[in-house]
Amino acid sequence: MATQPAEHDEESPDRRRGEMTIIEHLIELRSRVMWISIAVVGGMVIFFIPPIGFGFIEWLEGPAKASDPDFKPQFIEPMENLVTFFRVALLGGVTVGMPMIVYQSIRFVGPALTPTEKRWMYPIV
Repeated sequence: MATQPAEHDEESPDRRRGEMTIIEHLIELRSRVMWISIAVVGGMVIFFIPPIGFGFIEWLEGPAKASDPDFKPQFIEPMENLVTFFRVALLGGVTVGMPMIVYQSIRFVGPALTPTEKRWMYPIV
């Protein structure tokens, strides 16, 4: 009676060591991207609060106003003011969510790295 090779056995050492199928990798990636998205959207919500969002835009205009006291931003397209507010909120959300982006990226890539690569990755990050 023939037995299955160890590479197909569910309890083989390679399987226990952390090898995953492509579907399991995609499920893991989806989970990590979902957490990153939640962090970015959460940061965007903070910048959608008008006093914070407009205050941040004023802070970004600070250097231009310091060099020219009569500086006033000029919007030449009908929706450019609103689009600028959304862009600033998105960039603020990415900034606030950056620790989660880095953490989730490391957690996804980390198991595939060798111990030497892991030793170098953490100080670089």
